Amino acid sequence: MRILYFLSFLLLTSCFSEEKVDIGSSNTFIRYYNGGYNDEPVTISKTIDNGYIILSNIALNDGRYKIKLIKTDDQGNSLWTEIYPKFNLTRLDTSRLSRRAFGLLVLADGSYVLTGEDINFKTNQSQALVMTVGSEGNETNNKIYSFPFSGSVRGKAIIENTSNGAPGYIVLGEVDNSVNNMVVAEINKSDLAQKWVRSYGSGQSALTNKLFLDSQGNIFFGGTVVRQNNRKVRLVKVRQDYQTTDFDLTIGDPQFNEFGNDICRYGFGFAVIGTTNKNGDNDILFQRLSEDGTVIGTPVIFPIKTTDGIDVPGNKNGNAISVTQDGGLLLAGTVQSDDAINFGRGGKDLYLIKIDAFGTPTWQKDIGSRTDDVSVAALQADDGGYVVLASTTLAGLKTIMLLKTDNNGNIQ
Repeated sequence: MRILYFLSFLLLTSCFSEEKVDIGSSNTFIRYYNGGYNDEPVTISKTIDNGYIILSNIALNDGRYKIKLIKTDDQGNSLWTEIYPKFNLTRLDTSRLSRRAFGLLVLADGSYVLTGEDINFKTNQSQALVMTVGSEGNETNNKIYSFPFSGSVRGKAIIENTSNGAPGYIVLGEVDNSVNNMVVAEINKSDLAQKWVRSYGSGQSALTNKLFLDSQGNIFFGGTVVRQNNRKVRLVKVRQDYQTTDFDLTIGDPQFNEFGNDICRYGFGFAVIGTTNKNGDNDILFQRLSEDGTVIGTPVIFPIKTTDGIDVPGNKNGNAISVTQDGGLLLAGTVQSDDAINFGRGGKDLYLIKIDAFGTPTWQKDIGSRTDDVSVAALQADDGGYVVLASTTLAGLKTIMLLKTDNNGNIQ
């Protein structure tokens, strides 16, 4: 059940760079990307040329942030890296040069659209940000939105919209406010001008960076909401430019904390991965939802055991979920190592669970180094293997890690 990989000095010195690294073509790989600061990976998508685009944020030593995009080939070899705003080596950056991104959209022409936040370094208040980037990483446009709501606003997800007049983008925003804590807006594709904006919700919310649009123009999104001092999975449906929601559902056992950390379209509804403390320690939670928010079947708490059948104690978190080619799902989480039962390599490990279309696990894999390795996003590669974006620590810095397994979760 476990894969234990050793990080040799040669591997560290050859991969600890953002320049192109060609270690040779293979079905599986592990790659690292860092530029001298702490990197916080956010998400990954396939590109139109069968490579990958990685969205990350750089945490600077003075508390500011910059956005990073890394374009790779299908083997994870870096083709280019761009930082927004670029580092200014001749003068101090102003208060407007602190930005983070959370949502990534790949367009059919190979260009990209990001959404996130523009942070005023002096006040620590945020406004929503949308930025367009060319296929080679050049920034082509950006716009900051002063939505009329109290509290900081950050863009969390973005999707293209062609269902209502001129082409545009639907943007999902998260507001630091217990009332009107979610924002949905539409902007023009041509000039990023705002077409409409609406606010929803109550109870502090942490939204995923996923947004869904059906053929009737209905918008779906989810995450976690705080209600009556407990955290619950949230699923919301709204119609374009409507002031009220069709539904805003709180899903989960009211006695426990249950987080919705990632969501994907699955069948005629959705699949959610998250975390529950129903059994004491945090455990990986999986559940299916219909399009109206009804829970399908029984939510699943996955047991994690050693090869000897011993239950692994400590906290486990479900972080990412992705549909697979066989109609199943890949779940990516994080589990705490435990020397007492000879589980893991130290710190936190990645934990992958492959389930079939009936929700039955077909394999589970523990992948880890001696430092904290935390899964962030996952998807299936064209050859049937699985790609996982994660963070790890190298030379004392949080570092982006990209790994690809074969179709059974192995790294060779």
